[in-house]
Amino acid sequence: MIRIVHFTDTHIDTDPALRTVREADLANHVAAINALDQQPDLVLFTGDLSNTGQAEEYAIFLPVMQQLRAPWVAVPGNRDSRRRMRAAFAGLGWLPAAAADDAPLDFSIDVGPLTIIGHDSKKPGTNKGWADEERLATLRGMIEQAGDRPVIIAMHHPPFELHEIPWPRQFEPWEHAEAMQALMAEHANVKLVACGHAHRRIAGEVGGVPAWTMLCCASDLRKGPAKELGTDVALQVYDFDDAGNLLNVEMQVFPVREAGAPRQASAPAAE
Repeated sequence: MIRIVHFTDTHIDTDPALRTVREADLANHVAAINALDQQPDLVLFTGDLSNTGQAEEYAIFLPVMQQLRAPWVAVPGNRDSRRRMRAAFAGLGWLPAAAADDAPLDFSIDVGPLTIIGHDSKKPGTNKGWADEERLATLRGMIEQAGDRPVIIAMHHPPFELHEIPWPRQFEPWEHAEAMQALMAEHANVKLVACGHAHRRIAGEVGGVPAWTMLCCASDLRKGPAKELGTDVALQVYDFDDAGNLLNVEMQVFPVREAGAPRQASAPAAE
């Protein structure tokens, strides 16, 4: 069985008060992952590592993430700086070189039978997602390069409507998300889309592919029912069989005082 663990949106900030709580939230998530009986084959982080895109924020984020026992990857969110993220993570093998520091941060890695595609949905100057013809062509090429291998796509912005929140459409223009939905529907080997950005846990689908947002790691920024968790750790766990078929999706919650013991093994209904 292949296990992927997903968390997101640390919003690390250098402001002393914000740094204290958000760095602690990240450290608690890392400790909880390290304490899992079955270590994940990969940890997915889906953006907004930093709060303002400053180099100092990545300098806080990286040493904590490097304490993970499992391998990990991260895609940028709307608050991240591609240039500073690329500079901070230059030594990490999954991060490709680029002709320009501000080029989209896309990558592809293989984990067992799965291909993990990190897709950069960021458009500078807005908090909305972006998927114009050029970006969709890049994504299509990465999916097709995987051949028959099952594919997981990790991205920050959810390309499906979040009916539980006042602003359900997080791509602008929305036609970009619709084009992405059509692209997913064309490729039967895409098995999962994992997203951040919403600060809530919401289930959906993208062109018939199961998709999830995950609540944010930064406990002070959680929205909706997620606020009730306080500072508890919340991890999304995806299990796949050896052929790359998605078997199970659940949210596991760990009290911070007891990071190795799940308080709740299965997720409640999606928000």
